[in-house]
Amino acid sequence: MVPVVPVVPGTPVRSRRRRGRLAALVSVLVVASGLTACSNGSQTSDPTANPTATQAPTTAGSPSAQASPSTTRQLTPESLSDPELGYTVTSIPEDLNATQTEALTAFIAFEHFTWRLWLTPAGSGTGMEGAEEVMSADSVTEIQGNYDALEPGEYMTGPVRSAILRIDVHDQHSPFEAEITVCTDQNGTKSYSATGEDITSPSQIGRFEYRYTLSTAEGAWKVFSETRVSTNECTA
Repeated sequence: MVPVVPVVPGTPVRSRRRRGRLAALVSVLVVASGLTACSNGSQTSDPTANPTATQAPTTAGSPSAQASPSTTRQLTPESLSDPELGYTVTSIPEDLNATQTEALTAFIAFEHFTWRLWLTPAGSGTGMEGAEEVMSADSVTEIQGNYDALEPGEYMTGPVRSAILRIDVHDQHSPFEAEITVCTDQNGTKSYSATGEDITSPSQIGRFEYRYTLSTAEGAWKVFSETRVSTNECTA
C-alpha cells in the first residue's frame, strides 16, 4: 500500500491509501520543491472575517452552509474527530475566521469520506457514493480507479491521527482557494487481505505532512489536489 501519494499542485488528488499489494501500481510523483516542514499557524487574506462561525463537518455543502454566522459551537479537535472510524484530529490552528472554518469543515468531510473508504472492506459499505460532494470531478475519477483496483474484501485498520497545521485562504477573487497543511500519523495502521493476511507495506507506516488545495470552483469547497511535503518530520 502507498498510503499517501504526492501530486504536484494543480493536479487531481490521488489516492493516499492504496493497500499493500497495490503499491507496485502507484508510481511516486515529483514532490513540489520549496515546501516547508511542519509549522503551526494560520493565515487568510480576509482578516476582517467573522471568527466565530462554525459547524460540524457532516457534509461538504456550500461555503455559506458550512460556516453560518448563526452557529455558535466552535470547531474543536474533538468535534472534527470520528472515534467510531478511528480518525482523530489532535490539533487545529487557533482563532480561525469564518472562511478558514468553511475550508477546514470541507476538508474534514473529505478526510472522513476517504478514510472510511479505505478502512471499510472493499466492495462493501457505501463505496464512492457521495464522493462528488467532497472532492473535484477529476479527483472522483482518480480515486474511483484506485478503489476499483482493490481486491474485494481488502481493508485497512486504524487508528489515524491528524494535526491541522496551517490554513491559508486566498479569497480576493472567485473562486476562492485554500491550502491546508496536515500532519497525518499512520504508525498505528495495518492493511489486510480479504482472507485476513497482513499485507501492510512499510511505505504505509510513518508521519506524513501534506498540503491540500481546496477550491470553490465547483460551487462549494472541495479538495482538488494534494502534495506530500515531508515524511517523519512532522508531529501529530
